[in-house]
Amino acid sequence: MIMTNKELQAAFKRLNKRFFDNRIQLPSTAVQFGDIEDCDGADGIELGDEIFIHNDFKRHPDMAILVLMHEMVHADLRQDGYIGYEHDAGHGVRFKGGIDRLYRAGAFDDLL
Repeated sequence: MIMTNKELQAAFKRLNKRFFDNRIQLPSTAVQFGDIEDCDGADGIELGDEIFIHNDFKRHPDMAILVLMHEMVHADLRQDGYIGYEHDAGHGVRFKGGIDRLYRAGAFDDLL
């Protein structure tokens, strides 16, 4: 199965409602698959007003959702004013707490 941008956008909308109380204010079309250049060499990237998930994950929808949730934690924290440190690329204590919150809420069920 190959995941489309439309399916990725629907997943964003569903996850935003269920696990983020619709706090992440991005147009759903700002969530899409992208080339390596779009993702800055990473699996995914959150740029403040866009989320790109690397094209390679189109063929691995469960992994695409995991990467999407990772980037959604970044977006949620950014919108809450979190900056973090450059040396850890925003993966500090608050980010790890956001991932833990998703884990405890069951966001990763059936994905891992």
